[in-house]
Amino acid sequence: EIPDEEAERIITVGQAIDYIKRKVAMKKGSA
Repeated sequence: EIPDEEAERIITVGQAIDYIKRKVAMKKGSA
């Protein structure tokens, strides 16, 4: 089983990756 803290960290990392992907996509779109 995954401890709650680890699960929250995994979710946060996933959100960060999505955020970075969006940032990169926006940069490519405006370039």
